[in-house]
Amino acid sequence: MRLCGECTECCTGTLTGEVQGHKFDVTAPCFFLEDGKCNIYANRPDDPCKNYSCMWINNEEIPDFMRPDLSNVVLTQLNINGIYYIEAREAARKSMTTSILSNVIMYAFHTNQNLVYHVSGQFYWIGEPKFMVEMNKKSKEIILKEI
Repeated sequence: MRLCGECTECCTGTLTGEVQGHKFDVTAPCFFLEDGKCNIYANRPDDPCKNYSCMWINNEEIPDFMRPDLSNVVLTQLNINGIYYIEAREAARKSMTTSILSNVIMYAFHTNQNLVYHVSGQFYWIGEPKFMVEMNKKSKEIILKEI
């Protein structure tokens, strides 16, 4: 199993959560991220820190260059109504290159997995018909919430 090493992209605001009463999201990184390092790493909480499942750490088929701090993309395995998919989220305040996006899409196709990818504040999805139906429903719910 791989280790995070110098990578802290899940803490920069790419993902959302709350640690010891401090929320983090795209507007603010984790309160405990200091000089690019977690200053409570040894005592970090289970949720969300230890429980977060980074695909790069957990899947050695994903090449080293896809480590989130090198690729500017955080990969997470998720599910919607029991249908599994990969979520590729652009790192906070960084851009995913077309080369990296191409690698993510090709990985999803070669491993026969559904994919949601976030680029420049927009999200897109590709996959099996059942997944596409679920994502279309979800996108309508998101639009209704914003109105």
